[in-house]
Amino acid sequence: MCKGYPPMFCRNCGTKNQAVALFCKNCGHSMDTNNITAHNTPASTQNAQPNHKFPLLESVKRVFFYIGEIILSLIVSLLVLYAVGWVIVYFAKK
Repeated sequence: MCKGYPPMFCRNCGTKNQAVALFCKNCGHSMDTNNITAHNTPASTQNAQPNHKFPLLESVKRVFFYIGEIILSLIVSLLVLYAVGWVIVYFAKK
């Protein structure tokens, strides 16, 4: 911890952070002056509900999910086009 400064506790999850931290080291929540307590008591004891979500991880998961959907849609579209092509070739030979 920084000497001369009391530690800050995240109001989002109650984790003890350095006095100069901009974001919580546990949950990544902003540590601006409206979001901190510079006391020796964690925010969780001040009736704050701990929030253990990881917003960055959730957004990365969402991006990979959408990329997977796009790839799956492309594969299905190519398979349908391939099947339609075979049907056209089959009936063209008759």
